[in-house]
Amino acid sequence: QHAANTMVSGDSVIVASGTYPEIVHTMANGTGGNYITFLGTSLPIVHGFYLTNSFNNVNGFSIRGTNSTIAVNFGTTGNNCIVQSNRVERTPHDVVQLGMDYSNPLVAPSNNTIHANRFLDASVNCMNLIGTSHTVSSNWFEKTALLDPSPGSDGDLLTIAANNCRFIYNYATNWS
Repeated sequence: QHAANTMVSGDSVIVASGTYPEIVHTMANGTGGNYITFLGTSLPIVHGFYLTNSFNNVNGFSIRGTNSTIAVNFGTTGNNCIVQSNRVERTPHDVVQLGMDYSNPLVAPSNNTIHANRFLDASVNCMNLIGTSHTVSSNWFEKTALLDPSPGSDGDLLTIAANNCRFIYNYATNWS
């Protein structure tokens, strides 16, 4: 969290292997050409990321949520962010949450990319998409719950209340 508190547009932090029992909250916006980048080496373990600012990039972490947290949360203001090449596992709560209000997808994040992540053993909902123009590509969902089309219910692999999203080459296995 200390690095996140001081970063500005264009900054990067490289996080070494280890366990960091915290939820990292972004504190600043990057720009289209100057993302704020959190880069993990050898899958450092964190409890989660709250990407409530725009143009942030999270790459190379093992993210393990806690009983009361969402592993990767975009709130209503995390726009144009990239979450890629992470291992998101053993989360007793929702894994990825883009937006908060199913009844109003226009008050939600937009243009986020979730790419090449591995999602393992989600026990509530794996991914809740609210907002517009998200891209979900080349992810691997394993041992997660079955798809349930009713928004807000628990046990969903994917819940969608979003517009103009792209789903490209995702893979799911061992659904329970």
